[in-house]
Amino acid sequence: MTKLSAAEQIKTAEIIAIGTELLLGQTMDTNSFYLAEKLSDLGINTFRRQVVGDHRERIHDAIRLALEVNDLVITTGGLGASDDDITVQVVSDITELALVEDSSVTAAIRKLYPDSDRPDFIIPRVPEGAKAFPNNNGTAPASLTTFSYKGQIRHILVLPGPPSENIPLLEEQVIPYLSRYSSSRFIHRYVRMIGIGEYKIEQHLKDLVTGQTNPTLAPYAGEGGVVLRISQKLEEGDEDRTGPLIDIIEERLGEYIYEIGTRSLEEVVAEKLHSHDLTCAFAESCTGGALSARLVSLPGTSNIFKGSIVSYSSSVKKDVLGVDPAIIEKYGVVSAECAQAMAENCRRLLKADLNLSVTGFAGPEGGTPENPVGTVYFALTHGDSVSVYRKYFSGNRQRVINYAVATALDLLRRSCTE
Repeated sequence: MTKLSAAEQIKTAEIIAIGTELLLGQTMDTNSFYLAEKLSDLGINTFRRQVVGDHRERIHDAIRLALEVNDLVITTGGLGASDDDITVQVVSDITELALVEDSSVTAAIRKLYPDSDRPDFIIPRVPEGAKAFPNNNGTAPASLTTFSYKGQIRHILVLPGPPSENIPLLEEQVIPYLSRYSSSRFIHRYVRMIGIGEYKIEQHLKDLVTGQTNPTLAPYAGEGGVVLRISQKLEEGDEDRTGPLIDIIEERLGEYIYEIGTRSLEEVVAEKLHSHDLTCAFAESCTGGALSARLVSLPGTSNIFKGSIVSYSSSVKKDVLGVDPAIIEKYGVVSAECAQAMAENCRRLLKADLNLSVTGFAGPEGGTPENPVGTVYFALTHGDSVSVYRKYFSGNRQRVINYAVATALDLLRRSCTE
């Protein structure tokens, strides 16, 4: 494709998710999140998203509204091979282009559905002249229609609704095709931290945040930690300037950084355990198995994870884990002494290199003046040594559990390098 003029390039886009089930909250609109990220990588700005039901007039109005200010309008959903094919019919009305069969779509459907030559099988159509993208996982194809709208070049990209069809279409066909319409790209790099909040991060990086233009910095809460996103829009001939910025962030906040990249905390921990040839085991109370679940969600965990004892009740702490009843009687189940006994007995029973216990008050009930709801104790054995930590996490029950799990994983990560 020859180099496009400025008028032909796609700089802005709007996403319209179609489906009454989305408005009723019966289905999550995951397509829009995925699309916004992919468009950003192409240097295409998404300034707005809409959600409309399966209603022809409302879909028509939504597309018209988006066309007023955007080069590209993307719809997801409302497609089918019959009267359910509302979206394509609306696009046909707006563009004044007839709907026709496309040979590549027909061939793909006949390959995917060998019986598609039966009389009642309807081949879906696309606007005449549109670029069609055959769907290898369903019947509804994607299509990109380019036309003149009030004297401006506009594009309408129609995508199927199911993510199992939508995402493969985007990755394999649509995104590579759209890349020719943009002369810029976005670079996104991620610095993942734990043990520090957004406010403190902003204080440490105040000069960078207030003076940012391109690249830009944006902290946001992750699962038990904070992610700092560094983004730069690259025009033709620009150099990547994110590296020096990350060097400054490392210099100021290095002690809190566990990953510069896309890996999760459990992936980093697993890699460190593998590389140091270490095994781990858990004795969980307030986290109820959530810590183990995070680790075993990864492949190859059997090489590093011995097991877990979810000792949620006092009786299990005593009868299964082997915690001395006198410790629980004197200090309580949420205490440094109980956490230490849990970790030491975990080491005795499961014989891992690193044995970690978690016990606390996740809420909303429980707590004492000394240990209010949100207080969590951790104990970690490494060889013959044992270390105990006390943390306090504010927020609701799930937030306390999430932060307890993340903190426990971080203690494992740090112990691998000690």
